[in-house]
Amino acid sequence: MERNKERTQMLDLMLRPAFSVEGGIIRHINPAAAKFMLTANTPIAPLLATGKEEYDDFSGCIQLSLQLAGQTVDATVIRMEDVDIFLPDRISADEQLQVLSLASMQLRESLTGLTAVTDRLLPESDAVLAAQANRRLHQLMRILSNMADAPRFVNPGACRMEYTEICSFISEILEKAASMLESIHLRIEKQLPEGPIFTLLDREQMERAIYNLLSNAAKYGRPDAAIRVQLQQQDQRLRLSVTNSTDNTVLPQELHDQFLRELTLENPAKGLGLGMLLVRRAAFNHGGVLLMDQPEPVSTRLTMTFAIRHSDASGVRSPIWGMDYAGERDHALLELADVLPAELYRPEKT
Repeated sequence: MERNKERTQMLDLMLRPAFSVEGGIIRHINPAAAKFMLTANTPIAPLLATGKEEYDDFSGCIQLSLQLAGQTVDATVIRMEDVDIFLPDRISADEQLQVLSLASMQLRESLTGLTAVTDRLLPESDAVLAAQANRRLHQLMRILSNMADAPRFVNPGACRMEYTEICSFISEILEKAASMLESIHLRIEKQLPEGPIFTLLDREQMERAIYNLLSNAAKYGRPDAAIRVQLQQQDQRLRLSVTNSTDNTVLPQELHDQFLRELTLENPAKGLGLGMLLVRRAAFNHGGVLLMDQPEPVSTRLTMTFAIRHSDASGVRSPIWGMDYAGERDHALLELADVLPAELYRPEKT
Protein backbone atom coordinates (compact mmCIF):
# COMPACT_ATOMS: atom_id res chain seq x y z
CA MET A 1 0.00 0.00 0.00
CA GLU A 2 2.79 2.40 0.94
CA ARG A 3 4.63 1.64 -2.33
CA ASN A 4 1.49 2.35 -4.35
CA LYS A 5 1.12 5.68 -2.58
CA GLU A 6 4.72 6.59 -3.38
CA ARG A 7 4.24 5.71 -7.05
CA THR A 8 1.09 7.80 -7.22
CA GLN A 9 2.91 10.76 -5.71
CA MET A 10 5.81 10.26 -8.10
CA LEU A 11 3.49 10.28 -11.14
CA ASP A 12 1.62 13.38 -9.94
CA LEU A 13 4.88 15.30 -9.53
CA MET A 14 5.97 14.57 -13.11
CA LEU A 15 5.55 17.45 -15.56
CA ARG A 16 5.11 15.12 -18.52
CA PRO A 17 2.07 12.89 -19.08
CA ALA A 18 2.30 9.55 -17.29
CA PHE A 19 0.04 6.78 -16.04
CA SER A 20 0.48 3.43 -14.36
CA VAL A 21 -0.82 0.02 -15.41
CA GLU A 22 -1.08 -3.03 -13.14
CA GLY A 23 -2.30 -6.40 -14.33
CA GLY A 24 -3.24 -4.91 -17.69
CA ILE A 25 -5.50 -2.27 -16.07
CA ILE A 26 -4.90 1.50 -15.94
CA ARG A 27 -4.62 2.43 -12.27
CA HIS A 28 -3.49 6.03 -11.92
CA ILE A 29 -3.30 8.94 -14.38
CA ASN A 30 -1.30 12.06 -13.54
CA PRO A 31 -2.69 15.57 -14.22
CA ALA A 32 -0.43 16.13 -17.23
CA ALA A 33 -2.08 13.16 -19.00
CA ALA A 34 -5.62 14.51 -18.59
CA LYS A 35 -5.71 15.69 -22.22
CA PHE A 36 -5.60 12.07 -23.39
CA MET A 37 -9.02 11.46 -21.78
CA LEU A 38 -7.96 8.23 -20.09
CA THR A 39 -10.10 6.52 -17.50
CA ALA A 40 -8.82 4.59 -14.49
CA ASN A 41 -9.75 0.90 -14.10
CA THR A 42 -9.94 0.32 -17.86
CA PRO A 43 -7.81 -2.22 -19.79
CA ILE A 44 -4.72 -1.05 -21.66
CA ALA A 45 -4.85 -3.69 -24.43
CA PRO A 46 -7.47 -1.93 -26.63
CA LEU A 47 -5.31 1.21 -26.63
CA LEU A 48 -2.19 -0.49 -28.03
CA ALA A 49 -1.66 0.55 -31.66
CA THR A 50 1.66 -1.31 -31.86
CA GLY A 51 3.23 -3.75 -29.45
CA LYS A 52 0.20 -5.98 -28.90
CA GLU A 53 2.34 -9.11 -29.30
CA GLU A 54 5.36 -7.84 -27.35
CA TYR A 55 3.78 -5.99 -24.43
CA ASP A 56 2.81 -8.88 -22.15
CA ASP A 57 6.25 -10.40 -21.62
CA PHE A 58 8.76 -7.59 -22.16
CA SER A 59 11.33 -6.52 -19.56
CA GLY A 60 13.13 -3.21 -19.13
CA CYS A 61 11.70 -0.67 -21.58
CA ILE A 62 9.55 -0.84 -24.67
CA GLN A 63 8.77 1.86 -27.22
CA LEU A 64 5.30 1.40 -28.69
CA SER A 65 2.40 3.53 -29.90
CA LEU A 66 -1.02 4.10 -28.35
CA GLN A 67 -4.38 5.14 -29.72
CA LEU A 68 -5.34 8.02 -27.41
CA ALA A 69 -8.03 10.67 -27.86
CA GLY A 70 -8.42 9.79 -31.52
CA GLN A 71 -4.74 10.04 -32.43
CA THR A 72 -1.71 7.76 -32.48
CA VAL A 73 0.81 8.71 -29.79
CA ASP A 74 4.31 7.32 -29.23
CA ALA A 75 4.98 6.11 -25.70
CA THR A 76 7.80 4.70 -23.61
CA VAL A 77 6.84 2.00 -21.11
CA ILE A 78 9.12 1.16 -18.18
CA ARG A 79 8.42 -2.08 -16.33
CA MET A 80 9.06 -1.80 -12.59
CA GLU A 81 8.31 -5.09 -10.83
CA ASP A 82 4.50 -5.35 -10.78
CA VAL A 83 3.68 -2.00 -12.38
CA ASP A 84 4.23 -0.49 -15.82
CA ILE A 85 4.82 3.25 -16.12
CA PHE A 86 3.54 4.64 -19.44
CA LEU A 87 5.13 7.88 -20.66
CA PRO A 88 3.22 9.15 -23.72
CA ASP A 89 4.73 11.94 -25.77
CA ARG A 90 3.55 15.31 -24.56
CA ILE A 91 2.62 16.67 -27.98
CA SER A 92 2.84 15.55 -31.56
CA ALA A 93 6.29 16.22 -32.95
CA ASP A 94 5.02 16.47 -36.55
CA GLU A 95 5.17 20.27 -36.75
CA GLN A 96 8.59 20.41 -35.11
CA LEU A 97 9.92 17.78 -37.47
CA GLN A 98 8.54 19.61 -40.51
CA VAL A 99 10.37 22.79 -39.49
CA LEU A 100 13.58 20.83 -38.95
CA SER A 101 13.12 19.09 -42.29
CA LEU A 102 12.65 22.27 -44.31
CA ALA A 103 15.65 23.94 -42.70
CA SER A 104 17.90 20.91 -43.06
CA MET A 105 17.03 20.42 -46.74
CA GLN A 106 18.40 23.88 -47.46
CA LEU A 107 21.49 23.26 -45.34
CA ARG A 108 22.07 19.82 -46.87
CA GLU A 109 22.11 21.29 -50.37
CA SER A 110 24.78 23.80 -49.34
CA LEU A 111 26.77 21.16 -47.50
CA THR A 112 26.77 18.89 -50.55
CA GLY A 113 28.42 21.63 -52.58
CA LEU A 114 30.91 22.36 -49.80
CA THR A 115 31.88 18.71 -49.49
CA ALA A 116 32.49 18.47 -53.23
CA VAL A 117 35.21 21.15 -53.10
CA THR A 118 36.74 20.38 -49.70
CA ASP A 119 39.29 17.94 -51.08
CA ARG A 120 40.54 20.51 -53.58
CA LEU A 121 40.75 23.30 -51.00
CA LEU A 122 43.04 21.27 -48.74
CA PRO A 123 46.51 20.70 -50.14
CA GLU A 124 47.61 17.12 -50.63
CA SER A 125 50.32 17.57 -47.96
CA ASP A 126 47.57 18.07 -45.36
CA ALA A 127 46.04 14.61 -45.77
CA VAL A 128 45.47 14.26 -42.00
CA LEU A 129 43.67 17.60 -41.84
CA ALA A 130 41.63 16.70 -44.90
CA ALA A 131 40.54 13.42 -43.28
CA GLN A 132 39.50 15.20 -40.08
CA ALA A 133 37.52 17.79 -42.04
CA ASN A 134 35.91 15.09 -44.16
CA ARG A 135 34.81 13.15 -41.06
CA ARG A 136 33.25 16.29 -39.59
CA LEU A 137 31.41 16.90 -42.84
CA HIS A 138 30.05 13.34 -42.76
CA GLN A 139 28.88 13.87 -39.17
CA LEU A 140 27.11 17.06 -40.16
CA MET A 141 25.58 15.43 -43.23
CA ARG A 142 24.25 12.60 -41.06
CA ILE A 143 22.55 15.07 -38.69
CA LEU A 144 21.03 16.98 -41.57
CA SER A 145 19.86 13.77 -43.26
CA ASN A 146 18.15 12.65 -40.05
CA MET A 147 16.47 16.04 -39.70
CA ALA A 148 15.39 16.15 -43.34
CA ASP A 149 14.02 12.61 -43.45
CA ALA A 150 12.39 12.34 -40.01
CA PRO A 151 8.92 13.37 -41.33
CA ARG A 152 9.03 10.53 -43.86
CA PHE A 153 9.80 8.02 -41.11
CA VAL A 154 6.91 9.40 -39.04
CA ASN A 155 4.51 8.96 -41.98
CA PRO A 156 3.87 5.21 -42.61
CA GLY A 157 2.32 6.05 -45.97
CA ALA A 158 5.69 7.31 -47.21
CA CYS A 159 7.36 3.90 -46.88
CA ARG A 160 8.89 2.45 -50.05
CA MET A 161 8.33 -1.27 -49.65
CA GLU A 162 10.26 -3.86 -51.68
CA TYR A 163 10.32 -7.65 -51.45
CA THR A 164 13.62 -8.38 -49.73
CA GLU A 165 15.48 -11.42 -48.48
CA ILE A 166 16.09 -10.07 -44.99
CA CYS A 167 18.95 -12.37 -43.92
CA SER A 168 21.25 -11.49 -46.80
CA PHE A 169 20.21 -7.84 -46.55
CA ILE A 170 21.25 -7.64 -42.88
CA SER A 171 24.36 -9.75 -43.44
CA GLU A 172 25.63 -7.34 -46.09
CA ILE A 173 25.19 -4.37 -43.74
CA LEU A 174 26.95 -6.17 -40.89
CA GLU A 175 29.89 -7.20 -43.06
CA LYS A 176 30.40 -3.62 -44.20
CA ALA A 177 30.11 -2.25 -40.66
CA ALA A 178 32.42 -4.94 -39.23
CA SER A 179 35.20 -4.06 -41.66
CA MET A 180 35.08 -0.46 -40.43
CA LEU A 181 34.60 -1.11 -36.71
CA GLU A 182 37.76 -3.22 -36.73
CA SER A 183 39.62 0.11 -36.85
CA ILE A 184 38.45 0.82 -33.28
CA HIS A 185 38.99 -2.78 -32.14
CA LEU A 186 35.31 -3.72 -32.12
CA ARG A 187 34.06 -6.90 -33.72
CA ILE A 188 30.56 -7.97 -34.69
CA GLU A 189 29.33 -11.44 -33.82
CA LYS A 190 26.25 -12.25 -35.88
CA GLN A 191 23.70 -15.02 -35.59
CA LEU A 192 21.21 -15.15 -38.47
CA PRO A 193 18.81 -17.85 -39.66
CA GLU A 194 20.31 -20.21 -42.21
CA GLY A 195 17.39 -20.23 -44.62
CA PRO A 196 16.05 -17.26 -46.61
CA ILE A 197 13.24 -15.12 -45.20
CA PHE A 198 11.38 -12.87 -47.65
CA THR A 199 9.36 -9.87 -46.50
CA LEU A 200 8.25 -6.44 -47.62
CA LEU A 201 10.81 -3.94 -46.40
CA ASP A 202 11.64 -0.28 -46.72
CA ARG A 203 15.33 -0.95 -47.30
CA GLU A 204 16.53 2.56 -46.58
CA GLN A 205 14.63 2.80 -43.30
CA MET A 206 15.85 -0.59 -42.13
CA GLU A 207 19.45 0.05 -43.18
CA ARG A 208 19.56 3.35 -41.33
CA ALA A 209 17.92 1.80 -38.27
CA ILE A 210 20.53 -0.98 -38.16
CA TYR A 211 23.42 1.45 -38.54
CA ASN A 212 21.98 3.59 -35.73
CA LEU A 213 21.80 0.57 -33.43
CA LEU A 214 25.39 -0.36 -34.28
CA SER A 215 26.57 3.22 -33.78
CA ASN A 216 24.97 3.39 -30.33
CA ALA A 217 26.41 0.00 -29.38
CA ALA A 218 29.89 1.17 -30.40
CA LYS A 219 29.51 4.57 -28.73
CA TYR A 220 28.20 3.37 -25.36
CA GLY A 221 29.78 -0.10 -25.24
CA ARG A 222 33.03 -1.26 -23.70
CA PRO A 223 36.14 -0.91 -25.90
CA ASP A 224 37.58 -4.12 -27.36
CA ALA A 225 34.29 -5.96 -26.76
CA ALA A 226 32.04 -7.69 -29.26
CA ILE A 227 28.74 -6.34 -30.53
CA ARG A 228 26.34 -9.26 -30.79
CA VAL A 229 23.69 -9.13 -33.50
CA GLN A 230 20.96 -11.75 -33.63
CA LEU A 231 17.98 -12.18 -35.93
CA GLN A 232 15.27 -14.61 -34.78
CA GLN A 233 12.02 -15.66 -36.41
CA GLN A 234 8.96 -16.35 -34.26
CA ASP A 235 6.05 -17.37 -36.46
CA GLN A 236 5.36 -14.34 -38.67
CA ARG A 237 7.48 -11.94 -36.64
CA LEU A 238 11.18 -11.15 -36.57
CA ARG A 239 13.36 -9.92 -33.71
CA LEU A 240 16.61 -8.13 -34.52
CA SER A 241 18.73 -7.64 -31.38
CA VAL A 242 21.95 -5.65 -30.97
CA THR A 243 23.75 -6.28 -27.66
CA ASN A 244 26.85 -4.52 -26.38
CA SER A 245 28.91 -4.93 -23.21
CA THR A 246 28.96 -2.07 -20.72
CA ASP A 247 31.13 -1.26 -17.73
CA ASN A 248 28.24 -0.36 -15.45
CA THR A 249 24.76 -1.63 -14.69
CA VAL A 250 22.21 0.50 -16.54
CA LEU A 251 18.74 0.97 -15.10
CA PRO A 252 15.69 0.96 -17.38
CA GLN A 253 15.13 4.68 -16.71
CA GLU A 254 18.70 5.38 -17.81
CA LEU A 255 18.15 3.36 -20.97
CA HIS A 256 15.24 5.64 -21.78
CA ASP A 257 17.25 8.79 -21.08
CA GLN A 258 20.36 7.59 -22.89
CA PHE A 259 18.88 6.21 -26.08
CA LEU A 260 15.44 7.77 -26.42
CA ARG A 261 15.83 11.34 -25.25
CA GLU A 262 13.02 13.70 -26.06
CA LEU A 263 13.46 16.30 -28.78
CA THR A 264 14.53 19.24 -26.59
CA LEU A 265 17.56 21.45 -26.14
CA GLU A 266 17.96 20.75 -22.43
CA ASN A 267 21.26 18.94 -22.95
CA PRO A 268 22.83 19.70 -26.35
CA ALA A 269 25.78 17.40 -25.59
CA LYS A 270 23.51 14.41 -26.15
CA GLY A 271 22.28 15.64 -29.52
CA LEU A 272 18.70 15.79 -30.74
CA GLY A 273 18.06 12.08 -30.35
CA LEU A 274 16.74 11.82 -33.90
CA GLY A 275 18.74 8.68 -34.65
CA MET A 276 16.75 6.61 -32.19
CA LEU A 277 13.54 8.28 -33.31
CA LEU A 278 14.27 6.87 -36.76
CA VAL A 279 14.90 3.42 -35.26
CA ARG A 280 11.64 3.24 -33.36
CA ARG A 281 9.69 4.66 -36.31
CA ALA A 282 11.26 2.12 -38.67
CA ALA A 283 10.07 -0.57 -36.26
CA PHE A 284 6.54 0.92 -36.08
CA ASN A 285 6.32 1.20 -39.88
CA HIS A 286 7.13 -2.51 -40.19
CA GLY A 287 4.54 -3.58 -37.60
CA GLY A 288 6.88 -3.81 -34.62
CA VAL A 289 8.31 -1.98 -31.61
CA LEU A 290 11.65 -1.11 -30.04
CA LEU A 291 12.62 -3.00 -26.86
CA MET A 292 15.43 -2.27 -24.39
CA ASP A 293 16.63 -4.64 -21.69
CA GLN A 294 19.68 -6.09 -20.00
CA PRO A 295 20.13 -9.84 -20.59
CA GLU A 296 23.17 -9.61 -18.28
CA PRO A 297 24.11 -7.04 -15.60
CA VAL A 298 26.89 -5.63 -17.80
CA SER A 299 25.18 -5.61 -21.19
CA THR A 300 22.54 -3.57 -22.96
CA ARG A 301 20.28 -5.00 -25.66
CA LEU A 302 18.14 -3.07 -28.09
CA THR A 303 15.68 -5.14 -30.11
CA MET A 304 13.61 -4.17 -33.11
CA THR A 305 10.64 -6.37 -33.83
CA PHE A 306 8.82 -6.36 -37.16
CA ALA A 307 6.22 -8.39 -38.99
CA ILE A 308 6.86 -10.61 -42.00
CA ARG A 309 4.61 -9.17 -44.70
CA HIS A 310 3.78 -10.49 -48.15
CA SER A 311 0.39 -9.21 -49.29
CA ASP A 312 0.33 -5.43 -48.85
CA ALA A 313 0.58 -4.74 -52.57
CA SER A 314 -0.62 -1.14 -52.15
CA GLY A 315 2.50 -0.33 -50.16
CA VAL A 316 5.04 -1.63 -52.67
CA ARG A 317 7.17 1.05 -54.32
CA SER A 318 9.62 0.97 -57.16
CA PRO A 319 13.19 0.46 -55.93
CA ILE A 320 14.32 3.12 -58.42
CA TRP A 321 12.13 5.85 -56.88
CA GLY A 322 13.84 8.63 -54.95
CA MET A 323 17.39 9.91 -54.55
CA ASP A 324 20.09 8.47 -52.39
CA TYR A 325 19.78 10.15 -48.99
CA ALA A 326 23.57 10.11 -48.51
CA GLY A 327 24.27 11.91 -51.77
CA GLU A 328 25.98 8.80 -53.18
CA ARG A 329 28.41 8.70 -50.25
CA ASP A 330 29.26 5.46 -48.51
CA HIS A 331 26.32 4.81 -46.19
CA ALA A 332 28.43 3.11 -43.52
CA LEU A 333 30.93 5.99 -43.40
CA LEU A 334 28.04 8.41 -43.02
CA GLU A 335 26.03 6.53 -40.39
CA LEU A 336 29.04 5.49 -38.28
CA ALA A 337 30.82 8.87 -38.48
CA ASP A 338 30.45 9.46 -34.73
CA VAL A 339 32.53 6.39 -33.84
CA LEU A 340 34.95 5.79 -36.72
CA PRO A 341 38.48 7.26 -36.76
CA ALA A 342 39.34 10.15 -39.08
CA GLU A 343 41.82 8.14 -41.11
CA LEU A 344 38.95 6.25 -42.76
CA TYR A 345 37.80 9.56 -44.24
CA ARG A 346 40.92 10.37 -46.22
CA PRO A 347 39.80 11.86 -49.54
CA GLU A 348 40.33 9.68 -52.57
CA LYS A 349 43.00 10.94 -54.92
CA THR A 350 41.71 12.04 -58.29
